[in-house]
Amino acid sequence: MNRVAELHDSRITALERKGGDLVIHFQLYIHESEGIPGKDPGIGWYQQAQMTMHGLKVDDLSAESSEFPIAISDGFTIYDGQRHENGFDLPLVNVKDFELNLTTVQGTNIHLSSNSADLELTGTPGKPEKFSPKRF
Repeated sequence: MNRVAELHDSRITALERKGGDLVIHFQLYIHESEGIPGKDPGIGWYQQAQMTMHGLKVDDLSAESSEFPIAISDGFTIYDGQRHENGFDLPLVNVKDFELNLTTVQGTNIHLSSNSADLELTGTPGKPEKFSPKRF
């Protein structure tokens, strides 16, 4: 099965600075499919996660003073030399030169860049729901 974490419909629940690293606590929406997650039929669910961005290079984090949770309306990541719209592949382990670009529902833009990033799914997955893409 293939999995992606979708940024739209996800939330930042907390931020922690640890030296030059940043730990982002998320409530992520995860798509899983035998085909392309989020585009082909499959399932989706919410799950808590922690992303650690190691060696933060760019820190445009005006959201730090915001109240949590911070709802994400849109975003993209850049890694492996490619731009990934609205999310990232799972698992995410020791990905080099990782960029995270988010737009909150309030219209705030967040841009973070790091030497590497990891993501750990935590807690119990939420109730799975069937996902069927709309065909026009």
